[in-house]
Amino acid sequence: MSKRNKLTSQRTTTRNAAVPEPDETDLAHEVAKCAEEAEDLRAAAHQVRDKAGARRHSAVHRVCEQVATQGATWQDGLTERATQLGAVPVARPRAAPLDGMRGLPTLTGEMARKLGEYTERLRVRRDRAAAAGDGRTADLLEDIARDVDDEQWFLEAMAPARR
Repeated sequence: MSKRNKLTSQRTTTRNAAVPEPDETDLAHEVAKCAEEAEDLRAAAHQVRDKAGARRHSAVHRVCEQVATQGATWQDGLTERATQLGAVPVARPRAAPLDGMRGLPTLTGEMARKLGEYTERLRVRRDRAAAAGDGRTADLLEDIARDVDDEQWFLEAMAPARR
């Protein structure tokens, strides 16, 4: 046996022991999907931030800047965890999420709605991770959901009431 064949035969694949084998791939893809959705939120936050402008609507501008900044952190953490679970997250360009919407109040309300939906999906996936016995993933998803809740609350406080 040549040296090369000996080395290749000794390679082992490391797997996350915390997640049972049948659920691991499914959970990995769920976490990768969360990372993709975080990128969509970042793009939407950038749109609303740019529409708000730094002077005219400084509070909305600051909250959306915070969402965009935190979104990068959320995406990094989720991508890293998905990779640890065996998924290969793929960043793909998408259309701007809020194209065609006009008016800052509409955009602010829509951004708050998107954050709320993202939180719900994070919590559903957190429950799946907990049911699969993966506490690390469940904790990561819950931490991100709490951050998103905070930002959603700020945006909802600034969005005009719908009549």
